[in-house]
Amino acid sequence: MQFAADQPALFELTFAAGLDKARFPVLAAAGQALFDELFTPARVLCGSDHQARRLVLAVAACAHGYAVFFAEGVLGDPLSDVKREAAMAASSLIASYVAGSS
Repeated sequence: MQFAADQPALFELTFAAGLDKARFPVLAAAGQALFDELFTPARVLCGSDHQARRLVLAVAACAHGYAVFFAEGVLGDPLSDVKREAAMAASSLIASYVAGSS
């Protein structure tokens, strides 16, 4: 959310330009590094690699959706309210995945 708000042009370029990650390995590496950073705590919460991967992708999709909606003006302002809503949605996803893995 903060990145989309602070750097809208770079957010657009990074996520919506359709860049081929095979042609730009540094982008693929950055995406993998972020996934790896999020995967470790997700694995601890979920107890399995499969559920952890699903959780990371779900939270990332949720965050990305909120960021796009914010950038498009769908969610209004202020940014703090939108960030709070995005965090609540992500928390709900996490609780759902954790409950489903026990």
